[in-house]
Amino acid sequence: MPGVNPETNGASENLYMRLMNIVRRILMIRKQDVLDVLSEYDKRSITVGVLGSHSALDVCDGARDEGLPNLVVCQKGRDGFTLNYFKGRTMNGLEKGLVDETIVLNKFDEILAERVQEQLVKKNTLFIPNRSFVVYSAYVESKTSFGCRS
Repeated sequence: MPGVNPETNGASENLYMRLMNIVRRILMIRKQDVLDVLSEYDKRSITVGVLGSHSALDVCDGARDEGLPNLVVCQKGRDGFTLNYFKGRTMNGLEKGLVDETIVLNKFDEILAERVQEQLVKKNTLFIPNRSFVVYSAYVESKTSFGCRS
């Protein structure tokens, strides 16, 4: 984007631009609103966050490809595939799995709770609103309150 200096390099800058475009298209918010929120991030230590689902694995894989840590927010009872099969680990000297970190909630819509939002902000999480986020969270409330960093 013209005039944007995300203070990143190469692949990270490319990811930053792609993520910004995705967020803008999904939420249909003004470019300046996105830039205002992004300006509060430490662009050298972004964690890519996503709500746990099969599409979350694509987001985690992309974050790993770009050298960024990821965090998956799961619902208790639906967290098995993330924690048991896709959790990042080293086995026999080989890197396995895609998921770096998880937060397990009783219900997906708890992601809007202040305590969870504080965790995400503390981890400098750039949250990717995948289809599961829209389906399992209160869309109207998330559109107005999710991701507020102030």
